[in-house]
Amino acid sequence: MSKTTTISARVPVDIANMLKESCNKNGVNMSKYLTHIVTTPNTNVLSSGGLLVDKTELPSEVKTVLSALGGAGVGLLIYKLIKTYMPKDEFEENTIESIAVLCAFASGIGSVVAFDKLIRK
Repeated sequence: MSKTTTISARVPVDIANMLKESCNKNGVNMSKYLTHIVTTPNTNVLSSGGLLVDKTELPSEVKTVLSALGGAGVGLLIYKLIKTYMPKDEFEENTIESIAVLCAFASGIGSVVAFDKLIRK
């Protein structure tokens, strides 16, 4: 009885062409090439529940921008929610605006700090 089996996968044409090109460059057939890819450990990829997860670090600048954008998004969301749902018959428009801006800044800054800690883990 054979100690090997055949597996197949349906992939886009460009991926198939890329694999064929890599096989030609390395002078091996598709079976050997794919076996090598699957069995060779990659230090930048971690298996998590059967899925491959890239553990490459983001540059510090990208992490900072992502944190800032997340904080700005949360701040804007809070501002819009307060402006929309704060009772207009109980508060003047100036008071609603002041509360919305204050809450937007506070939640935005808090979110930047929280996102930054989560991203940098």
